[in-house]
Order: sequence, then C-alpha cells, then structure tokens
Amino acid sequence: DALPTFNLVAMVSILLTDDNQRVGDLVGDTVVVKQQ
Repeated sequence: DALPTFNLVAMVSILLTDDNQRVGDLVGDTVVVKQQ
C-alpha cells in the first residue's frame, strides 16, 4: 500500500531538484553523469 507514496516522493524530488536528482542521489550526495 505504501509503494505509490514512495513513487510520488521520488517523482517530486526529481522535478524539484536542479539536477533532476532522485532521493537516493540526494541522500548519497551523488550525481548521475550522462554520456553524449
């Protein structure tokens, strides 16, 4: 029952952070680097 809530939190964190970071990235202080 709680899974939709966690998904919502993850989506909100992606939308609100400047670097589109997920919750785990924020907690672990990491950044995802994409190759071009």
